[in-house]
Amino acid sequence: MRRDRFSMYLRNGIWYVQFYNQSTRKYLPARSTRESSRSAALLVIAEWLKNGVPEPRRGVRRLRSLHELLDLDTALATLSAFPLSSDDVQRIVGVLRDRELIRDATIGAGPGSEPLLSFLGRFWNYENSPYVLERMAHGQRISRHHCQRCSQPP
Repeated sequence: MRRDRFSMYLRNGIWYVQFYNQSTRKYLPARSTRESSRSAALLVIAEWLKNGVPEPRRGVRRLRSLHELLDLDTALATLSAFPLSSDDVQRIVGVLRDRELIRDATIGAGPGSEPLLSFLGRFWNYENSPYVLERMAHGQRISRHHCQRCSQPP
């Protein structure tokens, strides 16, 4: 069954459009044409199909081709459904880091993925605090009393 390239609907007197992704068999999120007339909205949609769809955030005037939007939607749907190992995730993060889209990331089961409250709970624990162990490894002094005082709320 053939689907239309897009679907239009009226909400609060403004026409919205949703473009159809044949790969995922779903519609993209709705975008406002900011037009109250159906014919004016169709002209806006035709311009978007020809020149690109504007970014949804205000202040950003970047246009993205409909092909890019559909490819991104397909990639996100694939990532959501695909079973990923931690090695796969590290490869994805590596690609994003190489493209300078992210600086760093925490992989789910890695040593840096400890929840903040858990880390803070053991930070001033004299027996197993990474901070205390590091200070001692460098020959610096730190007392149990200091750790106890610092672990108490003000």
